[in-house]
Amino acid sequence: MKKIIIISLLIISLCTITYAQNRIGSNEVLTTKLTKEKLIEYLNKSVVSKKPIHNKFLNSIYKNIQFDKLTVEWKDNNSKVVIIPLKTTAFSQHSIKNGVHALQYLLIGEDDDGKIEGKKVVFFFPKDKSLKAMPKNGFNSYFFQSNEQIDGTYIYAEFSDFKYFEADVESGRHVQIRSWDYKNNLTINADQNCRTWRLITTFIYKDKMPTEKIEVLGNTCTECPPGYICDTIKK
Repeated sequence: MKKIIIISLLIISLCTITYAQNRIGSNEVLTTKLTKEKLIEYLNKSVVSKKPIHNKFLNSIYKNIQFDKLTVEWKDNNSKVVIIPLKTTAFSQHSIKNGVHALQYLLIGEDDDGKIEGKKVVFFFPKDKSLKAMPKNGFNSYFFQSNEQIDGTYIYAEFSDFKYFEADVESGRHVQIRSWDYKNNLTINADQNCRTWRLITTFIYKDKMPTEKIEVLGNTCTECPPGYICDTIKK
């Protein structure tokens, strides 16, 4: 069973005031060693043979990057996240929700030595429809409980265009987290690696412990749960 452990980490962080939070309100100027050339090299290395949807998604990110508008925020005590806006084009199956276009970003994790530690593609649907860009430190509502008064829904996707995580935030506080996990199912197709998917919904309260709801979604032979389009998984 593949478990998405990020939920547990988030719940712990919601109860902890971190050093990084203290840095948010300071006058510290954050910089990055990430260059556009280094980012393009990273994207090129992420191309996977025989995965056309994955590679098309990567190409769309490359075409929509607004590198000159990047910002840097603290992720935790020792690492930063580089936030790169993406143009408002519907290049993903997650770009539009209920007729509303998301604010779209590429997040690159970076340590003190400038090493890339990970990536996420983020689609944010603000409750305030007039919001045209994330405010300063807006992503701290995801990394830990934040004082930033921002409401909306974060969607996190992989380069495969697989939405693996979704969170509703009210006034900087997580109120509901949705994640998808799976177990391999080898009985469906002899030529493909198939999966049985679950949706795990975590409800977070101010005055009591979180509760959890698990729903079995069904089977696919792709990298995405039912209802979404991803590359098939060949044996």
